[in-house]
Amino acid sequence: MRATRSNLGYLIAAAGGLLLFLSLFLSWFSVPGGSASLWEIFSGVDILHAILGLAVATLAGGHALGRPPVAVPPVVLTVLGIVAVTLVVEYVLESDNAALGAFIGLLASAAILAGAILAGRPDLAGRVADAAGMATDRPAAAPPAGLAPGTTTAAPGPSASAPSTASAPTTSVQPASGAGAAAATPAASPAQPAESAGPPAGWYPDPQGQARLRYWDGAAWTDQTSA
Repeated sequence: MRATRSNLGYLIAAAGGLLLFLSLFLSWFSVPGGSASLWEIFSGVDILHAILGLAVATLAGGHALGRPPVAVPPVVLTVLGIVAVTLVVEYVLESDNAALGAFIGLLASAAILAGAILAGRPDLAGRVADAAGMATDRPAAAPPAGLAPGTTTAAPGPSASAPSTASAPTTSVQPASGAGAAAATPAASPAQPAESAGPPAGWYPDPQGQARLRYWDGAAWTDQTSA
């Protein structure tokens, strides 16, 4: 699936939760003669980390895919991320022999917290998605009629229709009575220029600069804008 400003935070949190669970099988600290994973040492902390990782991966991943088992407000992910970061940081600071797994667990818990923050801040998630070149769910502005997509034009304004030129009066000369009189032909009327049509109704770049788009109803600018 494509990451957008609406699901970027949940995707990051879900990836962090999965990575936290997988890190439990790596070496968290060194022991004489080798190393040990979190599963091999602790009987309670390892289970708590596993529950946190799987819960975040399931809830945030389901929300990002549009099929959450339950509604997941960002504040719930934030609390889970704070708990995960606190547990891992406490272990790393108190341990003198922390190994690779502990630092991967720290990175995973930080990803959970960062994803939760982005899930609660769509504006910040949008800037991150734009900076990373990801797809966004902003509506694209339709180009004015007759222009190829991507063509930059000045903001359209009301098109003044060319005034219709009144037909010049025709003067007909009545033929003179009598033989040999030539009949005068009527003068031809000049062709009227076609009226120029204004742009069709639709969304165009705001000429007032107050918003990204403003709605043109076919005759005048309206108060409807779009960020």
